[in-house]
Amino acid sequence: MTDETQFRKAPLRPFQERLAAAIALQQRIIVALFIRETRTRFGYSMLGYGWVLLEPAFNLIVWAVLFNMLERHPPLGASMFIFVATAFFPFKLFRNMSAQLMPSITANRSLLSFPIVHNLDVIMARALLEVITFIAVTGFYFSLFGIFGLQAVPAQPIEAMLCLSAIGLFGFGMGTINAVLACLLPSWPRIYPWYLRVSYVSSGIFFLPSHLPPAAQDILWYLPMTHAVEWFRVAFYDGYESTFLNTTYLVAWGALLTFVGLALERLLRRSISIAK
Repeated sequence: MTDETQFRKAPLRPFQERLAAAIALQQRIIVALFIRETRTRFGYSMLGYGWVLLEPAFNLIVWAVLFNMLERHPPLGASMFIFVATAFFPFKLFRNMSAQLMPSITANRSLLSFPIVHNLDVIMARALLEVITFIAVTGFYFSLFGIFGLQAVPAQPIEAMLCLSAIGLFGFGMGTINAVLACLLPSWPRIYPWYLRVSYVSSGIFFLPSHLPPAAQDILWYLPMTHAVEWFRVAFYDGYESTFLNTTYLVAWGALLTFVGLALERLLRRSISIAK
């Protein structure tokens, strides 16, 4: 009996073993891509990591100083720093997730030429990097708030984690769609930042939606990130209840965009490969 005949008659591995081997392979690929993305983003020196820590400080100081010059008191709590931070960090998670995933395919053309590496691998690696970076930076700043005697722990920690998870899902879905569009529409990376600017101002970084006129509330209600910031503040501030918030709306948008993004990547995979 030849070796070829023996090979043909050899029993196939059980489905569970093949699935476990495939998952383990994808995990190794994503981890390797994650390490590569980390080195590409931050370099080999501490300067790259330093900017990640300094950027939130710049934003928080600018808004806090502006509000103090206008002699405005925070609508919630006793610290304007904390009030701004409860909007800035949730928005930062969405902004970085959706924007950094956008060039994930176009920036890795050489890697994607290997059959073992797929579009979703590089997208997942960047998403993982954004999540870990967000946890590290946010944890650092809220630890500083606690050291200086400010509120550093949400009144409802589990609710806050659910909120950030929903924001991460929303950002991942938007980022996946952006990654596909960036391959097909070269001008898209220049268009999307305009949406982020509008979303940043309208998300509630310096106001509470419930304090606005009904006509303005009716418009802002349709913006998912306004609900995201409001949800985080409800979880952070003890006793704060919002008649504006609809958590289901944000979760639904996140699930919808994630489904659309994954479907577009699958349906347009051939076109994306040609565009690359």
